[in-house]
Amino acid sequence: MKSSKQNIDNAIKKLGIEAEIFKGNGYFYFVGKSMDFAKQQGIYGVYRFSDLSLDRWVEECKELVKQ
Repeated sequence: MKSSKQNIDNAIKKLGIEAEIFKGNGYFYFVGKSMDFAKQQGIYGVYRFSDLSLDRWVEECKELVKQ
């Protein structure tokens, strides 16, 4: 499946993670209830959704929520 904002948001929502992904300048970040207590919300050095697979985006989000 293609890495897109909609696909990433849907995949993390299916896991019960309340967050959405947004694009910054040279990074992406997650915003939402699940991210309120995360030490970090951003993924840096990534410029396009297609730079990471959908599975990798989901793993990155899960790691940030654990922090």
